[in-house]
Amino acid sequence: MIKQSWNLNIDEKLRILSLHETATKNLYLIKEQTVQTKSLEPKKFVLPNNSFGGGKYLNFDRAAVDGVINQLNQYLKGYPQNQKINVEVEASESKVTNYDREKFPSTGNAVIDYSDDKKMPAGSLSKLRGETLKKYLETKLPKNVSITIKDLGAQGPDWKIPQGKTPSEVAKLANDPKYTQYQYVSFNIVGSGESQEEICDLGFSIIVDYRKEWCRKDDDSKCHRCNNAVFRMWANGIQLTTKDGDVNINLNNDIGSDKSGPSVVVELVVSKEQKKLILEENPEEILITYGCALEDCHSDPAHVTILNSKGQVLLPGTFLTTGNVRMSNKNAPVKLLKLDKCGKVISVAGQEGMEPDIIKPTPKIKRYKIVDYGKSLYELYQLIGSDGLIRVPQDKAEYFKYVIKQINGKTWDEALDALGIEGWAKRDFKKYLKSLQSGQ
Repeated sequence: MIKQSWNLNIDEKLRILSLHETATKNLYLIKEQTVQTKSLEPKKFVLPNNSFGGGKYLNFDRAAVDGVINQLNQYLKGYPQNQKINVEVEASESKVTNYDREKFPSTGNAVIDYSDDKKMPAGSLSKLRGETLKKYLETKLPKNVSITIKDLGAQGPDWKIPQGKTPSEVAKLANDPKYTQYQYVSFNIVGSGESQEEICDLGFSIIVDYRKEWCRKDDDSKCHRCNNAVFRMWANGIQLTTKDGDVNINLNNDIGSDKSGPSVVVELVVSKEQKKLILEENPEEILITYGCALEDCHSDPAHVTILNSKGQVLLPGTFLTTGNVRMSNKNAPVKLLKLDKCGKVISVAGQEGMEPDIIKPTPKIKRYKIVDYGKSLYELYQLIGSDGLIRVPQDKAEYFKYVIKQINGKTWDEALDALGIEGWAKRDFKKYLKSLQSGQ
């Protein structure tokens, strides 16, 4: 039974590793990647109310309609698999009397003609608008999308012109929301479509271990008699640590050079947050490098196991060579492993596709972070130009990478709001700025 303790001893850690290795040998090896399928949801794209002028059904604001069609097309692109999509052109009108302004438009400052022979039958305006937009959509949407009309006709409360009202008073009454809410055209997506996205478990652990039972009388090739075995490991140039924050992988036997050492297990834990930083250096691959923490380290291979945060095996226990390189903290780390973004092994040092060689670790680029509300905000304050807007110069774009979208081209107040700086912090910065200006 596994001991119910967070501080497992060496034997217990090795026993758990053995369980994983046994499962792996029984073809239990599980890939970290999973594919999540999302289904297209019905969605309504409503056109602006002024897309058609009053009484108009042929001429419309193409820019406004195109803007909505672009949104619709972008939505469809997100669900490229198994598409069987229909777009309904849903048209509705209120029961306010409509007049045909395509055939009888008003001109100049002339009084609009509201004579009875210019009236449109109830429901005809929504029908005509639906037909116009269906024809237009056929030129704008993918050919595999079918288009139908959903004509709702005249809806809402009945319309009666009050006696004695002026034309302007009548027009104002016709624009009451109880009528205008029924005057609309929308594009409704119905049908099916799917998108697939690879989801990765973000955290993983790298376990470096040695087991005393590997050293046998009939085979001493795996005996560990070295006291120069303190190593460190990086992922895309970012240093890895144990859960306690220790950077060292200490495999020293501590019992003398003539005897093989005891079992030891060192687990480097990559949290979800740290993996995000690692993938910022290279979003597709994770390069694991291995180096010496001392002036001189032996060149024995490392025994490495990789598990994801669910305990699933990404790399079963494997001896990885450093290329017989006698290592030192004066030298750059060597390549050990290359993983994909989900932690699956792409290549191993010494195997085809990844020759063991000395590389320089990717330097960590210093980037702007708000660590206090004095000096940090003052760095932003210095970017304000003569027009009152913050401008990030090209040579500082990398430094301000994480905030550049929130601050560039904004006023000072807009930038602080975008960064979520609270009122008390703004007041503290004003005091800090005042102290600088007064030379205190």
